[in-house]
Amino acid sequence: MKYKVMIITLSVVMSFINVLQAQEKEVFILRPEVKFDQRTSSGLFLAAGLNTFSDKSESYNDTDFELYGSRFFEFGWLWTTRVFKNSNVLRLRYGISYQSNGVRSKNDQIFVYDGEQTLLSISDKSLSKSKFRVDNLTIPFYLEVGPSKDKTSRTSINFDTSGRFKLGIGGFVGATINTMQKIKYETDEGDKKYKLKNDLEVKRFVYGIGTYIGFGSISLYGKYDFSSVFEKSIPEYYNVSLGLRYDM
Repeated sequence: MKYKVMIITLSVVMSFINVLQAQEKEVFILRPEVKFDQRTSSGLFLAAGLNTFSDKSESYNDTDFELYGSRFFEFGWLWTTRVFKNSNVLRLRYGISYQSNGVRSKNDQIFVYDGEQTLLSISDKSLSKSKFRVDNLTIPFYLEVGPSKDKTSRTSINFDTSGRFKLGIGGFVGATINTMQKIKYETDEGDKKYKLKNDLEVKRFVYGIGTYIGFGSISLYGKYDFSSVFEKSIPEYYNVSLGLRYDM
């Protein structure tokens, strides 16, 4: 069944590409002497939104992490290259990015490493904050499809995607560069805060898939890590992010 869905989806995307290519080729056929704009461009992108760790069995209503207290942030630099020389319908996007994925635990739970595995454990303190964050440096890569507006002159054609529909499908590979767990609780002497760095046996190599869909510079963006968060944990946790993305 899943293969049929993949084949149907691929057929729809290819049909969409063929229609857009046919529209853009009309300009080229009518004016074969024109020069097209630079094939590769680059720019900054920002993304932010909600984040969680999934163990593939629990529902989002029965998770160990707060929904609105768990967030991700990402920014980076992407290059965009037209796949076809005289058409902008299909584009490769690739570059480098920094990801910060965080979760806020419920019910006074903290992550601990017991010498063999990493697990969530109930603290002996009443916690006002229990946050865990993983920072990654990644190489994202996407195949983007969408129409563009042709800005023509007597000697050139420039492609403009401002306000136009776009769909990107791809993924990322990278490495974990830092982890931090923040714990806060109250005592008779005031608030106590602790920051614990790189002590939970987090996986150093990360990879996953990502997709975005939107118009112009703004799009809905989601990513899912195929690599588990920790080297060994029961259950295994996988990072999931959903938010908004802005391409400058």
